[in-house]
This record gives sequence, C-alpha cells and structure tokens, in this order.
Amino acid sequence: MIQLHGDEELDYVNQLREELTKKIGSQKRESATRVPVIKVVRMDAVIDDLGQERERILQKNVKLIENARQCEPDYLLFDTKVKGIPGGSGQTFDLSGLPPDDQIGLPYFLAGGIDLTNVQDLIKLRRPFGIDVSSAVETEGLKDAGKIRAMIAKVREIRETIQKNRKETI
Repeated sequence: MIQLHGDEELDYVNQLREELTKKIGSQKRESATRVPVIKVVRMDAVIDDLGQERERILQKNVKLIENARQCEPDYLLFDTKVKGIPGGSGQTFDLSGLPPDDQIGLPYFLAGGIDLTNVQDLIKLRRPFGIDVSSAVETEGLKDAGKIRAMIAKVREIRETIQKNRKETI
C-alpha cells in the first residue's frame, strides 16, 4: 500500500502505482495486483458550535474529500489537522465534521488520537474500513507489543459485538 500525505496529482500517483506494481511483480516473478493507494485527508480538530460554523466546516471537509479523490485513491484516511504537524499528533477530530459515508464514496480509515478509551465509540459511530493507531500503542516512542495486542483484542471484541447485534436484528 502507498499512503500519500501531500498534494499529489493523478499523473504522479498513477506513475508511482505503476512502477511499484511492476517492481512487486518482478520480485514475485508474476504479474502483481495493482498497488492500493491511501490518501490522507487532514480534518479540523474541533467544531466549536453546531450552527453556521459546523455547516461551514462540513462543506470545507466535503471539498477536501473531493480534492483527495482527484488522485483516484482506493482508500481515504482521515486524520486530525494540527498546524505545523503533518500527522501523528495524537489528537482527535470531531467526527460530526465528516460527511455521511455516501458522500465520502470510498472505504476509509480513521486516525488521530484513537486509543482504548474511544475506539469502541468511533467504530460504532462511523464503521470505518480500518483504524490507524500509533501513539496509543507506544511506550516512550516505541511500539509496545502488549498495547498492540490489547488494541487488536478490543477491536475484535467490538467487531464481534457488531456482528452479533446484526444477527439479532435480522
């Protein structure tokens, strides 16, 4: 997978994707599957009120998503926008600033301050394709195997609960 954080144009993304797909195929000595692209969209951290400001931010976020889709990614990744920090801030953004899934139009990942205390609410509220965690599974800046296992166990528990609830409502 390729994860893009900048203002990449479609021609660049296609060239990068093609070159990597060829390289992977030659290493495997077979034709490779197209390399998937994840495009990062940095979202405002906070929505101050539920009036005009909320509508303005929603419109802005829809435009950011439309712009991100110009490079024809396979997935989007929504992360918190923090001035001067390109990503990995560990700060959350207000999910109400995300448009409905049908307006997003692609499978997506959520990132930004996701930890064991909020992952359940985030997944149940938005049902992302996946989550991106970093600082929540680190100790002193290094990945912590115990924290990673705990996060995986929590996400599996949430998934099982969602699947069980679906079966009960059918």
